[in-house]
This record gives sequence, C-alpha cells and structure tokens, in this order.
Amino acid sequence: MKILLEAYELPVLKTRSGTGFFGSDPEAWYSDYLYSAQQYSILNDYEYIKPDRLISRAFFAELLYRVELVSDGETRYLNTVGKEFTITIPRLGVEKVNLKTTDPFDHDYYIWVLNQGIGHALKYPGENGKIFIYGHSSGYSWYNEKFKKVFRALNELQEGDEIIVNYRGGEYYYTVTGRDIRRPDDLSVLEDSDREQLVISTCWPPDSLKERYLIYAEPLQ
Repeated sequence: MKILLEAYELPVLKTRSGTGFFGSDPEAWYSDYLYSAQQYSILNDYEYIKPDRLISRAFFAELLYRVELVSDGETRYLNTVGKEFTITIPRLGVEKVNLKTTDPFDHDYYIWVLNQGIGHALKYPGENGKIFIYGHSSGYSWYNEKFKKVFRALNELQEGDEIIVNYRGGEYYYTVTGRDIRRPDDLSVLEDSDREQLVISTCWPPDSLKERYLIYAEPLQ
C-alpha cells in the first residue's frame, strides 16, 4: 500500500485511529497507509487482510486497479466494492449481519472474525463455486460477544427457507435444500464446488464442540 499510494502521489492520511485489520499495530509505520487505503475504499473491511500475510498477484492487480481509479477520481466501481457484505436469514431472525472473509485454517483470525459477525470463506455470491459461511451456536456466559449464539437455532431452517446475501450492492437469494451433521475434523466441507452453493456451518449441538451442523442452499431460480 505504501508503494501504490506513493507511486500515484495520493495523500497519505495521518489519522491513526483503528485500521480495522486483525494484527495491525496502530503505532506501526504502515498504519497510515492501511488507514488511507480504507478511506479511499481501496481496502474493504470484509476482505481478508493481515500485515504479515502474502497476497496473490491477482489481488495485487485488483488493488492496483482500485488505486488507479482513486487517482483518476472515478468512484463508481469503488463505491460498489465498498458496499456492505451481509447475510439475512428471516426464519432465524438474522438481519444483515456482517460477513468477513477469512482463511478457515488461520485459527487466530478465524476466532477474531467470529467476534465481528459471521465468517466467510472460498467464493463470493455470483461466482461459480462454494460460499462457505460459519458462526457460533453458543458461547461462554462471561463472553460479551454479540454474535455468540447467532446460529443456535440453525436446525430450525427448513427446505425452501430463504437466505439473502448482500454483496457489492446486489442481493443474492438462496433457498435451503438440505442439511448434514459431520465430525469437526471432516474438512471435506471446505472443498470447493463446481457450481454455486451456499453452505452454513456451526458447532453442534449448542454448548458443545462435538460436531458440526451444516445447512446447504442453492441460488433461487
């Protein structure tokens, strides 16, 4: 971000209040660059960003494109990618809870995300693949996590129930098609799919880590 902002001579904002990225030191030399990138909508809260994490060439190309747009004063695309990324499940009373993208094998970040809302991994809505969603079904009584019981009644979802995901300004509708219970060490659920599919996972039964309860949903035709 330092290279990009300075190469395009974009002003670096000196505000050091909260970058919103896991593992970021607000006093570190890079803090102003991350904060500035957020303010310019070059980086978004729902994207998986860590200061010590490698990024792909594809994502760097995307960041470069966004920086060029900022430099040119073009905001339409940036406003689109900066839109909320949320999930709504009417039957469960889940209303536009934030989704944050993560690496499900990064344990510390995985847990941190659950304090912010609901986790997301793999593909995004509208892409040809699996959209993996995970959240708590329970939590210790002394935890003040807002979303520690967000999926406590996940088993109440029935086939045909609606799930809505807001992403980049669009609404994506899915309908529940099935359910499953698996061992926590069964990682096959994280294998991508050759078609668009939404999978929700939570610890099961509530107040236990014994198993994982899964809900499968397909795009509403």
